[in-house]
Amino acid sequence: MIIYTDTDFCDDWSDVTVIKNINIYTNSPGPKSAVFHAPFPRHLDFDHLEETFNQIYDVSEKIVLLVSELHDVTTDFIEKFDRPRIVFFLNGDLNFKLTYATTYYWHNWFETTTTFYKNNLTLLDQLDPYTVKPKYFDILLGQKRPHRDEIFAYIKDHNLADQVVMTYINDGMQSFQNKQTDEWIWESAGLEIPNWPIRHTVRPVKYHDQIISLSQIIPISIYNETAYSLVAETWGIDNRFTFNTEKIVKPILAERLFLVASNQYYLKNLRALGFKTFDGIIDERYDLEPDYKLRCQMVGQQISFLSQQPQDVILSKIKEITHHNKQLMLDTDWYNDFLNCLHATII
Repeated sequence: MIIYTDTDFCDDWSDVTVIKNINIYTNSPGPKSAVFHAPFPRHLDFDHLEETFNQIYDVSEKIVLLVSELHDVTTDFIEKFDRPRIVFFLNGDLNFKLTYATTYYWHNWFETTTTFYKNNLTLLDQLDPYTVKPKYFDILLGQKRPHRDEIFAYIKDHNLADQVVMTYINDGMQSFQNKQTDEWIWESAGLEIPNWPIRHTVRPVKYHDQIISLSQIIPISIYNETAYSLVAETWGIDNRFTFNTEKIVKPILAERLFLVASNQYYLKNLRALGFKTFDGIIDERYDLEPDYKLRCQMVGQQISFLSQQPQDVILSKIKEITHHNKQLMLDTDWYNDFLNCLHATII
């Protein structure tokens, strides 16, 4: 079996011949398949990928696209290439059924974030998840997005700012080093703040003498000041998909109750992976609401509700759920589950 790939996932397979040149691959005799890593969503990158897929489709047994960043542009591409020989490995879920193409999981953000904390479990020991905190929620909104605007406005309009720790980045061009604490709060212990400007949380930094994406660092100091988390996922208005990132991994590893502002069915898709959510303790019908503005209002109502409940009562109710979620996140072999499925798909 001949494999063309622009990744290194297949390089150690003894039962394939790996080719890195697309023209040599196209002209090689015998059965062959191709494996691509989806580019970070830029339209021109996907235009080039579309040309390549069309070029090699007829000579390939399978064409596999590894999607570590499931965005709107990526979903456009997936819909366009709903063809029999196409296989997608997705870091999330599609909320529609493909007719011909096949999908599997590649939980890249789960894997990389969890691996770091598996190797540094003493960091999780610094958390105190079940004691009453001075504030109710961390609401770390990140860069500007329409659904995050809705959450920000709800907190302001309902006079909840004193009961939460909330940050929201207004100027994406200004480095984090120059931001005030209402936009960005650095995790204090163990982080070496670079002397070069950081404008995106995906950038790698040194944390406890190890390299990790800034966005993957659990905000221990903030978590020990707040009881619950509002996860404002990357996407919140395109109901065709849900995208699982490090944002949900952090409160799960920290054993916290979480609300999620994201696309419709985020919680439903998370439960399909075996995780538990908090319906019965809170009202999670917001996950079913198709209109993102109404959905965010319903999320806000749960922030208001929890801010009126005794923390000790809520924290005692969530223990079984949060412990289950943490163990599932830590015990699942996210990388090898993906790699074994990829190998079985190709061979």
